[in-house]
Amino acid sequence: DDYFNLEKFVCLLNKCSIGKNQFICIEPYFDYDETDEKLNRFVKLLEAEIYHEKSFSKGTFIEGRDWTCRVVIGKIPLRRNGCGGVNTPLIELDWKEEEKEVKRLLKIAEKNDTSVLYSLGFHYKNGDGIKRDYKEAFKWFHKAAEQGHIEANYELGLFYEYGYGVIQSYFKAIEWYLRAAEQEHITAQFSLGYCYEKTNNYSEAIKWFRKLAEEGFEIAQCRLGEYYEEGREVCQNTLEALRWYHKAEYYYKVGECLEKMRYYTEAVKWYTKGAKGGCEYAMNCLGRCYING
Repeated sequence: DDYFNLEKFVCLLNKCSIGKNQFICIEPYFDYDETDEKLNRFVKLLEAEIYHEKSFSKGTFIEGRDWTCRVVIGKIPLRRNGCGGVNTPLIELDWKEEEKEVKRLLKIAEKNDTSVLYSLGFHYKNGDGIKRDYKEAFKWFHKAAEQGHIEANYELGLFYEYGYGVIQSYFKAIEWYLRAAEQEHITAQFSLGYCYEKTNNYSEAIKWFRKLAEEGFEIAQCRLGEYYEEGREVCQNTLEALRWYHKAEYYYKVGECLEKMRYYTEAVKWYTKGAKGGCEYAMNCLGRCYING
């Protein structure tokens, strides 16, 4: 719906370690085709794949639970190759096999292959085949990052932002996110914008959100709209805010801007559009408009 931020959701997914193989099942979603822009953008942001030919039925995942679906987004990249690309789909390994894999990686880690160093970091981060240890994970990610591994740079930013195995520091997070962001790591660019906000460096936050907004990312367009609406680090400009909200199809905020500009009839139209999409904020605004006439 109109108030759901796709990129924010992706950021949250990328910041969660769910397990060895990660899949998202969409239900109901039976009419997917390659022209579905929003779903395709979601998959691209995750750097995953769509398996829309598969069909799972009741009890496939959990006995007695109905998980019927025909669109599966899978292969979320927990492990990558040395060039930053995604490896082939993972095969679910049992603990002993994972343990063997960790031992193998440790034996060849002295060769300083970035893919090996990065994989070791993820094993320690997720507790795959070895006891979870954020400090060890940080150590291996750091070794890979020193050699320019994009994902390792992002992981170090994540560790510093949330204090995983290190003293929490937004400034350190910015340092590592920036390295990944400059190599066009989308999630790092969003995280960088948020960390700049947390350190009150709004001009830099705006720079990164503007870059993402101009590339068509909805959450960045919404953030820019908020900056212009509130007049933070930019001249307050309701019309400019309206432009970015409109690009993001943020219906209730479009309505609010139009209402501030006293285009009441148009505001009602946008509130109605948002309300039809299930947006509670739009419903409340629409109800208020009808009450106030």
